[in-house]
Amino acid sequence: MLKRLDIAIDVALALEYLHHGLTFTVLHCDLKPSNVLLDQDMVGHVGDFGIAKLFGQGESIAQTKTLATIGYMAPEYGIEGIVSTSGDVYSFGIMLLEMYTRKKPTDAMFGEKMSLNSWVSQSLDENKIIEVVDANLLRRGDTNFSAKEQCVLSILALAMECLINSPMERIGMREIVARLEKIKTTFLRTTKDAKDGNGKQVNEYSCKGQQCTMRSLLFPPLQGFPNLFIDTKFVVLLLNADVNTQHLYLETANTMKFMQENGSFAYDFYQFLQN
Repeated sequence: MLKRLDIAIDVALALEYLHHGLTFTVLHCDLKPSNVLLDQDMVGHVGDFGIAKLFGQGESIAQTKTLATIGYMAPEYGIEGIVSTSGDVYSFGIMLLEMYTRKKPTDAMFGEKMSLNSWVSQSLDENKIIEVVDANLLRRGDTNFSAKEQCVLSILALAMECLINSPMERIGMREIVARLEKIKTTFLRTTKDAKDGNGKQVNEYSCKGQQCTMRSLLFPPLQGFPNLFIDTKFVVLLLNADVNTQHLYLETANTMKFMQENGSFAYDFYQFLQN
């Protein structure tokens, strides 16, 4: 339970930084579990910026012909090619649902009549979330069942706010980060002997600020990857960003390829969910 929440917070912090932490806005445009790598400490790192978009000052939306992954794209992206920070928020919402239901949005059980979004939404309306939540996370009779149920309920409700059809009405990444941290703090306060993913007893989410945000951003280093096709504009803007560039790396190659070539990462988050 806590490990998945920690990873969700890692990813949210990375997106918050991309959307609000620079003098320009970076849109990931293809957020999904397989583009989140987990290091040996199970810290989530957002990677694969192959179709990322950059917004200059005053820009908030744009149109593109480059499509992202089916099931994770916001409706306005898939239908009209419109990308914005709200599109990343939508993808994050889908990822939250997948994290806690262990169901992909393209699962065979979903189709025209029912989507992952509507399936979870119905369970929330009928107060039957235990029927959709991954049984590894929530079972009746579990120790601290009520606290776990409330934690998952809060996370799924937050996901629904990310998945509102109108991009203008969706929650922003800053508020998402604050809500997730509050959810974790509340869960820990109501759970006896709570431990983190490494088995250590914890009292609150201690990682805050730029250092924590930067650890959650993964752009594989340019050195050692000479065959990457890198967008020159993307490179120039990042290298001139008001950040410590030694922590910023670039990636346009496939995330799985980098993971296989770099021993510091255990596996991607999608593989984690399948275990």
